[in-house]
Amino acid sequence: MPRYLSNIFNPLSPDVHRYFFPGVLEVENGKIISVSEYRHNIRYDEDLTEYLLVPAFVDTHTHLSQFHIRSKAGFTLLDWLSNFVFGEEARFSSREYAGDIAREFFHEALSCGVTSIALYVTVHNSAVEEVFNVASSLPVRGHIAKVWMDRNAPAGLLEPPDASYRSSHKLFRRYNNTDKRLFFSVALRFPITSTEEGMKLAARFQNETGTLLQLHIAESRDEVERVKELFPNLSYTELYQRMGLLSNRTVLAHAIHLADDELGILKSSGAYISHCPAANLFLHSGQFPLDRIKERGIPISLGSDIGAGPYILPLALMRDMYYINPTTPSEMFYYATLGGAKALGFGDVVGNFTPGKDADFVLLSPYVLSHNIDTTLSSLIFEGERSSVRSVYFRGRKIEFPLIS
Repeated sequence: MPRYLSNIFNPLSPDVHRYFFPGVLEVENGKIISVSEYRHNIRYDEDLTEYLLVPAFVDTHTHLSQFHIRSKAGFTLLDWLSNFVFGEEARFSSREYAGDIAREFFHEALSCGVTSIALYVTVHNSAVEEVFNVASSLPVRGHIAKVWMDRNAPAGLLEPPDASYRSSHKLFRRYNNTDKRLFFSVALRFPITSTEEGMKLAARFQNETGTLLQLHIAESRDEVERVKELFPNLSYTELYQRMGLLSNRTVLAHAIHLADDELGILKSSGAYISHCPAANLFLHSGQFPLDRIKERGIPISLGSDIGAGPYILPLALMRDMYYINPTTPSEMFYYATLGGAKALGFGDVVGNFTPGKDADFVLLSPYVLSHNIDTTLSSLIFEGERSSVRSVYFRGRKIEFPLIS
C-alpha cells in the first residue's frame, strides 16, 4: 500500500478544487484509497515533494490516423482534408501500417501524461482491429472509433451505411470493454461525408449498444455553409438532433460557429463539447465561444485533434486555450482531467483522487512551486514542455519508457 508524499492538485469542478501542499496519496491494488493533508504522524513511502502530482490527463478528441501529417500549414479545414487527410487515411488499408502508427501514437500520448483518450481511426475494419490489438498491450484506456463515411471522399474511404452498421456490430462484439478499459466507438466526420441514411444508422447503432458517439460540429465557416447547402432547412445542430445523434453519450469536437438556439439544443441533449484549441489556431477556424457555452452550462473538455492539432501535450493545449479565452489555470486543468473523464463516461473511474477510482496520475515538474495553486499551474502551462512530465502512473503502476510493444 504505497503512500506518496507530494504537492497534490485534486479537481472537483471547473471552479472547485483541493490543493494539498504537501499531501499524501495512498494507493492499493491500483486504486485510490485516500488523499489528505500531510501531518507529521502520517507515514509515507516516497517523498515526491519537488513535484506537483495531478490526475492523469484525458484527451477527448483526436485522430490516430493523422499522426504523421501534423504541422502541414497553410490550409483551411476543407482544403486540408482533401490535400492531406484523405490520402493518409487511405494508407490505413494496411494493417501493418495501422499498427506501426498506433504504437507511435500511444507512446507519444502516454509520455505526455495522457492515459485516457477518445480517438478516430479510419473506415478500415482491419485498422480498427489492429489499434485495439496494440492498445490492449499498453497502459491506456479509451474509446477507439471506426469512422463512417459514405460520400464526398475518395472511393477507398467510403462504405455503404449498412456495411458500416454490420461491421461495427462485429467489432463491438469482439472488442468492446476489453479489460474494462478499451471500448469500441463510432465516429462520423461530419454531414458532408455522411448521408441521412448513414447518420440515422449511426444513431441506431449507438442506441442499440450504448457506445460513445464521436462527431465534429461547426469547426469552420466554410464547413457550416457546405452543410447548409446539403441540408438547407436545418441548422447544423438541428440536423444532428433530427438524425438522433445527440445524447449524453455524444462528444462533439469544436462547436465554434453555433447560434444561441443551437447551444440550447446541445444543453438539453446532455452532449459534451471537446474544445480543440491548438487545431482551431492552426487552421484559423475561429474563436471558441467559451463564455457562451459556459453560460449555457454545456460541459467542456479538451482535445488535441491530431493532426490539425500539432501536439498532444495537454500543457500546450491549455496554453493555447488561454490565448484564445483567458481562463484560470485550475479551470483549464479541470477540463484536461475530470472534465474529460466525465465526457468519455470515465468520471467514476479516473479524473481526480476520489477513493475507489483507478490510480492514474502524473508527476509534473513546475518552474514555480507555490502555496498558490494557480501560480504553480500557470508556470506549468506557460513554461512547461514535454520534459515537465516526469512520471506517469496507470492503475497505480509507473509506466516505463520506452514502451514495450
